[in-house]
Amino acid sequence: NQIKNRLVDEIKQLALDPIEGTSLISFRDKIEIISYIVIDKTNEKKNVILPKADEILKRWIQINHGERTSSCDQVNIQFPNIYRIVSTSFDDSIAVMSNPDFLINKLLAHVYVGAQCRYFEDLPKSITKDQLEMAICDLLGIKILPPFSLHIELNKQTSNACIIAADTARQCATRDVLYLDGKSILIKDNLAFRLLLYPLNEVHDNNDILNQKIFDGQAKIIEQRRDKLILEISNKEVYDECLRFGVLRIGTKPILIIENYIPLHDPEELEIDADVWYDSEMIHYKPDIMQFIANLDHPIFRYKWNADAWLQQFQKAKSSNFTTDAHSDLSSDQTRHLLQMTVMLNTIGAIRKKVYLINDQQIKLNLDSKLKTIV
Repeated sequence: NQIKNRLVDEIKQLALDPIEGTSLISFRDKIEIISYIVIDKTNEKKNVILPKADEILKRWIQINHGERTSSCDQVNIQFPNIYRIVSTSFDDSIAVMSNPDFLINKLLAHVYVGAQCRYFEDLPKSITKDQLEMAICDLLGIKILPPFSLHIELNKQTSNACIIAADTARQCATRDVLYLDGKSILIKDNLAFRLLLYPLNEVHDNNDILNQKIFDGQAKIIEQRRDKLILEISNKEVYDECLRFGVLRIGTKPILIIENYIPLHDPEELEIDADVWYDSEMIHYKPDIMQFIANLDHPIFRYKWNADAWLQQFQKAKSSNFTTDAHSDLSSDQTRHLLQMTVMLNTIGAIRKKVYLINDQQIKLNLDSKLKTIV
């Protein structure tokens, strides 16, 4: 017991490699084995209903005959198909290692035992999973990774990625930077903590907001969009405290609502592509812009334009063998008309915002106030 107490309370950690210090042994009173469960969405429909964390935990206990001392949660709302599970039993882990796959709600799940979870932010829009895997292989100095040693989940809309690294790939979790086409990308333990404050008006001053005690000097402005302010918080405790209160009052000025900022829920962060529009929403409308004019708050007026995605859809519609599940009830002509309508809707949105984007550069429109648009 004396040796145990000294290891747990005093030594706490021991480096296997004292020079580099990359491999550490931790001494704890109770064992905790962290694993990650990934639901395979490759062949599933886009609107698949993923299981909740408590469903995953219940299934885990059922399969492994484990104890309720395990815990499970979703790693991040941007990656809803990845779960972090903490087990206090060696038996659970041994059972999983012999059979790491299971079904839940008819969905295939794979367990990465003792893995590490890391994130990449603000990746190039054109990045692919294969490119990320090649960059990780280069980082580790190997040509190919063993099967199921690395899972890459790429969120195209937020330009972020989550990696689950096990076995050989675990080494990349100890690095700080990944080099991608000569550019350095930070390897992060967590995604940025961002808050949305609204509704701003002319009496609110951005500097006054940043200097409020609740932010403890840990906030910086990412962007202001009309009556909304997006802040990045560098300290998780400050971030959690802001969300706990949910409001900010500055003197006698109107109260500001504080919410977690999620790019996936912000139309201005989403591009018009197959997932967001062409294969999911556009196909449900008639090729007539008038149905949108009555509701100028429709998200289509706020989405970002993606010329490559539109051209890809248009070329597909021109093809003689035009058939997809999404467009099963639409003819090639109907699809082309819908694509033309999409261009007009995006143009209307740009005119309303008085700004448009070219290669991620914002161009302001100098519109004559005397001009009138007739539809």
